[in-house]
Amino acid sequence: MKRLSLTAMCAAFMVAGATQAQTIQDGRKFLEIEQYSNAGRVFKSLAAQNPTAENLYYLGDYYLKTQKPDSALTYFEQGVAKDPKYALNYVGKGTVMIARKEKAAAQPLFDQARTLSKGKSADVLYRIGEAYTIYETNDPALAVQSLMAAAQIDKKNADVQMMMGDAYLIQNEGSKAAECYDKAVWINPNLAKPYIRIGKLYIRAKSYKEALNKYKEGLDKDSTYWPGYRQMGELYFLYGEKYRDKAIYYYRKYISHSDDNPETQYQYANFLLTNENYKEGLDVLTKLKGRVDNPLIYRGFGYAYYQMNQYAESITNMETMFAKVQPDLIRPSDYSYYGNALIKGGKDTAKGIANLQKAIKLDTSSKSTTRAELAEFLFRAKKYKEATAQYDTIATKNPKPNPTEFFNLGKAAYFAKDYVKADTAFGSVNQIVPTYANGYLWRGRAQAKLDPESTKGLAAPHYEKFIAEAEKDKEKYKKDLVEAYSYFGYHEHVKKHYAKSDEFWNKVLSLEPGNKRASDGILLNKSIKK
Repeated sequence: MKRLSLTAMCAAFMVAGATQAQTIQDGRKFLEIEQYSNAGRVFKSLAAQNPTAENLYYLGDYYLKTQKPDSALTYFEQGVAKDPKYALNYVGKGTVMIARKEKAAAQPLFDQARTLSKGKSADVLYRIGEAYTIYETNDPALAVQSLMAAAQIDKKNADVQMMMGDAYLIQNEGSKAAECYDKAVWINPNLAKPYIRIGKLYIRAKSYKEALNKYKEGLDKDSTYWPGYRQMGELYFLYGEKYRDKAIYYYRKYISHSDDNPETQYQYANFLLTNENYKEGLDVLTKLKGRVDNPLIYRGFGYAYYQMNQYAESITNMETMFAKVQPDLIRPSDYSYYGNALIKGGKDTAKGIANLQKAIKLDTSSKSTTRAELAEFLFRAKKYKEATAQYDTIATKNPKPNPTEFFNLGKAAYFAKDYVKADTAFGSVNQIVPTYANGYLWRGRAQAKLDPESTKGLAAPHYEKFIAEAEKDKEKYKKDLVEAYSYFGYHEHVKKHYAKSDEFWNKVLSLEPGNKRASDGILLNKSIKK
């Protein structure tokens, strides 16, 4: 035997390794763990080296999984031309029709695939079930029918059971979905995916702790199932703000094991922004500029720049997004961010308010933060009547009464000179928080406006309650106590209770020794008593 040189030996091993790596199963594994670039390299290489109907199908399927149905159809048609009896390419063509929302055109293609495989191919039936499950134009009943047939042929196929569970879930049949996921675990207990699926069922029930336990159990079985870390990050996001760092940690772990795919990085940027990590999210988006053919990237820029108080940049990116995206992709929050940026950036307050109003029109929820922002801007602009209308919707439509919302409503109505509405709003504040001094103070002010000569004493009981609370911290409420004491100084004078009037005027002077109104009130009482 001739001795191979070191270089030749290395080359031989590299070729052998490449040949081993480039199998359909390897490509499918890459798809499974969302390493799409690696999957694409495998399937493209296989189809280039050996363009069989099978290799062309899997290349087409790769393009379907990466949301490029037109490219997928090209390879499915080439596969049919290569071997008209290979059934999966007809399934692929039918799936393209489903993806295009042309459901009726899919049926004859699926029928042809079943006929060619004589209804005995679990893979064909599984792929038909998958097509009816994962797209917007789904048909879970047809999916379950096809997947049940696949399960009869291949009783130990965990993928079939998981897909069937997904189909049941579309029909809100959680218990049947759980049975399928449990069966997938029984078939292959070392797969992470079915545990993650069960975890998602717990998430639907808002049982986050149980979901987390299932996620961890699955990743303990297979720590290389990288999408599980992304879903773990999303779960920690649901846990709330204090788990934000963990959410980002797990999503970052997923990203570190995914390939340099612009769409994946784009999803990561959006996750960072959703978790209020605006600087890092903006950094990721900046690196993606020119690499992502998605005009919604400008939304991310617009939101991030706004949160970082860079309003001019936010405005520019939001306007670019509005110009480039389809109208049905625009969200209420887009108008909200744009409107806020215009107002806070000092560009065009009227236009900003108009955009906030547009956001509210599209999102009528009483909990909409946009409505609160609009109300605040209207209040600051001294458009009190308009602010009152917004605060009224916020406060009265909330099923759980909120004292801050009613307080804001009361103040807006007070400055709009709608003193009856103001009085009612502050009364609600007092009912919800009986110890809140300012609620009584402002109700006293509203009643004082309804009784300007203080002849009826409408404000008296509310100022009394304010004083009772405020005297617990006189330094904090010093200025407002002067107001309340002054009210009683005058009110008791009107009632001709001059001694009582003097008591209150003296209380004013104890807080503000140079208060002229109090001094004049005492002198007036003295002159009348003479």
